[in-house]
This record gives sequence, C-alpha cells and structure tokens, in this order.
Amino acid sequence: VATRKGTSIGNRVIRNSAIGRAPVRSLDQETQKCASSGCKCCKHMGRSGDIFNINRSELAVPNGYNCKTADCIYMAQCTLCNSLRSEGILLEDTYIGQTSQKFHKRVNGHRACFNAVDYKKSALSLHAMENHLDHFDIGIYKMAVLKEVNPRRLNREEFRFIEKFQTNSFGLNRCKVER
Repeated sequence: VATRKGTSIGNRVIRNSAIGRAPVRSLDQETQKCASSGCKCCKHMGRSGDIFNINRSELAVPNGYNCKTADCIYMAQCTLCNSLRSEGILLEDTYIGQTSQKFHKRVNGHRACFNAVDYKKSALSLHAMENHLDHFDIGIYKMAVLKEVNPRRLNREEFRFIEKFQTNSFGLNRCKVER
C-alpha cells in the first residue's frame, strides 16, 4: 500500500521577497551611508540634501536610502568634471542607472570594470579612461540612491530620470558600452 503525503503549508505559501522585505533605512538620516564596517561604497555616497547640478537642473539627494537599498534608481557624478563647471566648462559628467540588486553590489560591478581590459563594459570606467587617465579610479565619482522602485517599474523610472535630466544626450548614459 502506497500513501501520498499531503501538501504542506510551505507548498501553499506564495514566496515573494518584495512583499516581506522591509525598506532599508540609513542609520544616519543625514547621509546615505550604511555605516557597515569595511563598506567600500559608503565613501562615495552623497549626503541627504546635497544638490547635484545635472545639465542646468538641480537634483536634491533624498534621505532614507543607503548603499544596501535594492530595486533602485541611482546616479553617479564625476567630481573632476563637475569641478570644471565653476570655470564655465560644461562636460558630460552624470550617469543615471538602475539596479534590482543591492546598490553596493552594483557599485562593485562598476568598480570591477576599472582595469585596462574591462573598462569598456561600464560607462563610468569608460569616461574615466577617456577623460581622466591619471585618475582612473571609481573614487572620482560621487553617488546617490535617488528612488526605491517596484521591480517591475525599474526601466520606466530609469527612463523618466534619464529624460528629465537629459543624460542620454548630455551625460554618460550616451556612452556605448560593451556587454
């Protein structure tokens, strides 16, 4: 006689990480730093309330997000190019991107491209190689998480930010990277 085991509660429950995930909040509401020891991403993060000038538009860094935030829209701005703005020189210096992973893992992906072989795989490393060869390091960028988004709306929200700040025409989003 063979008996069949009935379905367990674990087989009936819908597993959805987006429903059960609590939003990640920064320990210090004035920064977007996670305050984890040894975090390589925190030193690049902007402060809440910082104003980024992007193609003659201003963007204030929101509070409440940090480098552990997932499903988000983020920006990176080259500090070397941005410093030339005060001299009246306008350069393409801002990149807007999206990630479904935690933000610090995406930054690590950009960081991995800062070498002589893979620099064409990231808009950030491509810009640094072409314009700042003597400062070829991800440390020239200041970054911020702009918005946490439902995973299904990431593409739409990224496009909205890119169009609003014109980084596809006058920014690093126009860089053609290798896949």
